[in-house]
Amino acid sequence: TLSSSSAASDVYKRQLDDNPKVAKVLLAIIKITLEKQSFELAQQSLDQLKQMTRLEHDKAIHLAYQFAQVLFLRSGENSLKTLTFHSLLGTLSRVANAQLLLRKIIKEELIDQEIAVEAIFHLCELLLIELRILGAVHIFEELDQLINQLVTIGERANNYSLLVKAYLVQAKLSLLKSNPNQARKLLKVARTIAEEKGLERLVKIIHNEQQRLEKALLSWIINADRPLLERLERTQLEGLI
Repeated sequence: TLSSSSAASDVYKRQLDDNPKVAKVLLAIIKITLEKQSFELAQQSLDQLKQMTRLEHDKAIHLAYQFAQVLFLRSGENSLKTLTFHSLLGTLSRVANAQLLLRKIIKEELIDQEIAVEAIFHLCELLLIELRILGAVHIFEELDQLINQLVTIGERANNYSLLVKAYLVQAKLSLLKSNPNQARKLLKVARTIAEEKGLERLVKIIHNEQQRLEKALLSWIINADRPLLERLERTQLEGLI
């Protein structure tokens, strides 16, 4: 009958509306299981996401699947301290594939702010890995663009925590580019916002960074012409992004 047909249509529509939420749940499960190194369980959720992309053309579902693929690629990374020649080749291959996916996610329209921000941070991390391995200064240009995107997102969404983190990363990059005075200014801006918005944890982090910079300021100025790889060793980037 017409009424039963209409009811079935409503149920189907609700299922379609819920599918992007299901995709986000599957993505969350993938994050947790990969962190716990439960790769089989993570793979099951990834397979479910992949199946959803075959059945639907919802952009949010495809976005979640692409980001899940990045997480899988990154789960196979080795620490830079333990890299061998053979593992380096595998790491570079995974980094390159993950970068391609992340750039695709970031270039898409802003469907999911959380995934977009995470994608930017992941790409920044991968670019810093590339910077450590290759020492290619052109990477700074893309890093600057990415951090500016974070600043823009933070300002538009009044996401002050994100804004402070973006300025903090910019300060670190300024040190790498032998510009300690710019780093000081950015840390001051970040601390002002953090204090005004009551972001106590970030205030402490920035305070520690300011103290560390002030103690080494003269050294940074004197050694401004040191090779990039040497400056990378001096700049504490681990865990920052």
